Amino acid sequence: MADSTRDKVVYFVRHGQSEDNVAPVFQSPHSPLSAVGRQQAERVAERVSHLSFDALFASPYQRAKETADAIGKITGKVPEFVEIFTERVKPTSINGKPYSDAQAQKTWRAWEHSLYTPGMRVEDGENYRFHRISW
Repeated sequence: MADSTRDKVVYFVRHGQSEDNVAPVFQSPHSPLSAVGRQQAERVAERVSHLSFDALFASPYQRAKETADAIGKITGKVPEFVEIFTERVKPTSINGKPYSDAQAQKTWRAWEHSLYTPGMRVEDGENYRFHRISW
């Protein structure tokens, strides 16, 4: 009888620098890669082009899509964008707000507290019990 188990290797790649990283503001899902981030994506694509892998999955966030597209272009893999690879979902009211914004900071701190506090929810952000990801 053949062995039905097979080792799987998973490689994780972080997206390149985004425009919101440079700003610096609370990142929006729509923040694209900066010029530096595009160069970083090209460099990581070159590095992973030497690896053997079956599938390319990425977050649907713009910066992750651009990074995955760079990898796909050099490897011939077509990226599949899936919600399970998104970052923690923070309240949309703080997206694009500067770190120095007092109200955004207050919302951020409350939201971070909600990540480990059962029953607490801050606006439309992910919390201890609620995740936008569906299986």
